[in-house]
Amino acid sequence: MDKEKLEELSKNEYNCSQTVFAYFADDLGMDQKLAMKTATAFERGMFKSATCGSLTGSYMALGLKYGSTDLEEKLRLEEMVHKLDEEFEQRNKSKKCINLLGLDINNKEGMEEALEKDLLSKVCGSCISSAIEITEKIMEEYDEN
Repeated sequence: MDKEKLEELSKNEYNCSQTVFAYFADDLGMDQKLAMKTATAFERGMFKSATCGSLTGSYMALGLKYGSTDLEEKLRLEEMVHKLDEEFEQRNKSKKCINLLGLDINNKEGMEEALEKDLLSKVCGSCISSAIEITEKIMEEYDEN
């Protein structure tokens, strides 16, 4: 993982999905601004405290690199997504935003508490790092085969 690149992205107050997707965008031939726009709607568990935005950012990166209309390639991509989910959940104990943070940040009180406890930096930062690490590992494994 390129820590300098991640640090630079993290300074800009992008959401978790934007940060992860943008991390991969340049290398995958996508304009950084377009990547940011594309990933905007996936923050805070898609605004429902559902799947962590770090994961959805990784899904988009995998889709951008390996997406296809070919059934066999789609099935390989599906395997990669399942592998990502599995390892992310092993490391972080959940894939859901609400469970990772221990509160719902899709309401004012939850967001205020998360900011007060610095959870967006601590918990989300850890999720972003692990999503990037796992995604890079999966890409390397897939590219070797």
